Amino acid sequence: MKLTVSKGVFDGIHIPNSNICVSHLLYADDALFLGEWSKKNIDNLARILRCFYVASGLKVNFTKSKVYGIGAPLQEANNWACRLRCEPASVPFTFLGVPIGANMNRIATWQPVMEKLKSKLSSWKAKTLSFGGRVTLVKAVLGSIPIYFLTIFNAPIGVINLLEKIRRQFIWGGPNCNRNINWVAWGKIIAPKKVGGLDLGSIRSLNLALLTKWLWRLNNEPNALWVKIIKGLHFLNGEEQGICLRSHWNGVWRSIVKCKAILDRIIIPFDEVMKPGIPGQGWVSPFVVNAEFCMALLRERIERADFPVCDGRFPWLKMIPLKVLGFVWRAKQNKIATSEALRNRGIVLESSLCGVCRESEETGDHLLVSCPLAKDIFQSIYNWCNVQVSGLQSVSNMIDFASKWGNCPNKRKTLITILFGTLWCLWRARNDKIFNKAQWQPAKIVSIIQSQTFNWVKYRGEKTKLEWSLWIKNPLNCN
Repeated sequence: MKLTVSKGVFDGIHIPNSNICVSHLLYADDALFLGEWSKKNIDNLARILRCFYVASGLKVNFTKSKVYGIGAPLQEANNWACRLRCEPASVPFTFLGVPIGANMNRIATWQPVMEKLKSKLSSWKAKTLSFGGRVTLVKAVLGSIPIYFLTIFNAPIGVINLLEKIRRQFIWGGPNCNRNINWVAWGKIIAPKKVGGLDLGSIRSLNLALLTKWLWRLNNEPNALWVKIIKGLHFLNGEEQGICLRSHWNGVWRSIVKCKAILDRIIIPFDEVMKPGIPGQGWVSPFVVNAEFCMALLRERIERADFPVCDGRFPWLKMIPLKVLGFVWRAKQNKIATSEALRNRGIVLESSLCGVCRESEETGDHLLVSCPLAKDIFQSIYNWCNVQVSGLQSVSNMIDFASKWGNCPNKRKTLITILFGTLWCLWRARNDKIFNKAQWQPAKIVSIIQSQTFNWVKYRGEKTKLEWSLWIKNPLNCN
């Protein structure tokens, strides 16, 4: 194709304000030919493809090919498509999964993304997975949806809200369960862990970070073909002009440039984002790593600006299952399904007394810390660990105590694991008593805690040489 263009056999698209001529785009087994709308180009393209077939043995499937006459009369486009034995088509169309020429401000245009997300986060999966499992799936599923939409187009706020609604419904049990309770504010769910959130990440911050990367690349990759095309199309002569919105711009690039104003509103200096690296002096921009723009760093910065500190930091240890971490994280905020919490949300119960002791109102802190059963079990656990504890009145107090205990990080992690395992077992024992009328003895619960946390530390914490005989004596001496 390059030879035919240089010989004048085929006339490609000449980019204004540059010496660039684009005649074809190739990706895997997809090909897109671009040229001036003329009978000469149509006839010569047919000859070129015929020569390609004779030389390579690879035949173009014209029945699956289409001809787009941009701005051409419909009848003329139909006639010329027949010369290539192709179907005539019109804008908008889809190429490599990306809509070309579509109005991306319309929610209907984003329907493929929403349908894909719904299919990945179906209600039956929500019903069969634990809270931790649902969180894991929601985090992973963004990598399997058509994320290139968010890479190229600035999603309207209505689309962002609908996508977040799909994720929110899945986290709390699925779209078909209309009476499910949203126990924690969505802002805390998507906030970073550094500010006390669950670190699900917002789609808005992902979209902004993906689009901002294009602006950084525009000013730091001057020799890239796409950069030259953008600068030619939009009359950009200086390095920084690509980020200054002009009134006559339209299309995709205009929506990308709007990111600058959005970042400025959330107090992220755009000049700080755009700074290139300086060889020998380290990288000036905090969002550049090894001379490459790091989208994850910008996304985290956006989310930290969007979400203030929620409830402080939380010890997210890998050796503890996510379903347990999620439960304790919610219990710290008193966002678990206790009788008191259900009553406050308008659910009528026979009694709001503790389901274990039947003496006090069942709050999260009472059930897991102040209830006589909880006190007995925790005292046994403290004696087992040889830890002196007093005055803990809430789950939050307990987490703060464990997070600051001792000088050895490994022993501290082990203690946190044991205490979290204790809270989890207390919750399961309470549920088993209420729903199955089971009677749990403190000694049995302690035994389950010891064996369960042993498995977590040994196999999830990768302490494969940990011995049960030493663990059962004092787990904090096994490090």
